[in-house]
Amino acid sequence: MPDDTCEVNLTRHEAGDRDPAWSPDGSRLAFASDRDGTWRIWVMGADGSDPAPLTPGPADRRPAWSPDGSRIAFDAELQGRTHLSVIGADGTKLTALTSGDFDDVAADWSPDGREIGFSSDRAGSMDVYAVGVVSGELRRLTKNRAADLFPAWAPDGGALAFFSQRDGNDEIYIVDAGGTDRGGSALRLTEDDANDFVPTWSPDGSRIVFASTRVEGSRAQLFVMDAGGYGVRQLTDNGGRVTEPSWSPDGRSIAFTSDRDGNNEIYVKTLGCSS
Repeated sequence: MPDDTCEVNLTRHEAGDRDPAWSPDGSRLAFASDRDGTWRIWVMGADGSDPAPLTPGPADRRPAWSPDGSRIAFDAELQGRTHLSVIGADGTKLTALTSGDFDDVAADWSPDGREIGFSSDRAGSMDVYAVGVVSGELRRLTKNRAADLFPAWAPDGGALAFFSQRDGNDEIYIVDAGGTDRGGSALRLTEDDANDFVPTWSPDGSRIVFASTRVEGSRAQLFVMDAGGYGVRQLTDNGGRVTEPSWSPDGRSIAFTSDRDGNNEIYVKTLGCSS
């Protein structure tokens, strides 16, 4: 059974801190926080130092760094709906990437930086799409009556992982990055009575970490499996509800959100640590 001896609480703030995302060089973490009364994207050092707000709010969530580290995509409120925006990592050049009478959420950059994957209900149910960062060209990658949520690109750009209730409860799936242009069929990787959600890939593409309620008391913890869905094992035993994992670029650590101390805060677990 895993323990929490290799976990560090980076934020320790009475406000809500969540949605950690590593910068590509591993030196910083972006995260969402309402510590100044409105939800903004913040950036801090990888050790939790020097947190500073980046976006204006009022409802900014789920940051995702571009592969070159120059920009951050995030969920933002736009005329009462949630859409994708992009801002420079220095806080300049804030632009809206999507708009309309629907919700676009949970951005993730393709490894080549040309597209952003996300979930949208623009066709009724939540499906996975990709939008060209420069061209604005939209591609639909899944088509299902159930909600397909939180897409995460594989490091080689060939597939996206996501979670969905298309088989009755939250499970992890992958879909070819060609999406509906190649049939749109999704492969289920997990099969458990519990809920498995918010997947993210290891930097080398060999493993996927995800949150799951398959623990006693149904408080979500992190689990890891190989990219084919085999070898599932529990990764955290944090004592709080653990979710929103982000794998460090060097593969040595995973940042996540936990409410162990009463409110959501950002933690980092060092993998392979024995003390």
